[in-house]
Amino acid sequence: MYLNRGVYNPADAILLLVEGVAALACVPLLAAGVVTSVVAWKKRDK
Repeated sequence: MYLNRGVYNPADAILLLVEGVAALACVPLLAAGVVTSVVAWKKRDK
């Protein structure tokens, strides 16, 4: 059991990396989506 904890698991590291990148990418994507919809809404308003 203690061996499992000490062994470096690349799959876990990759999963953490992917989750971190996804979380970081989510913020600018959301911001871009909001800006795009606001711009489109303002253009339609004129």
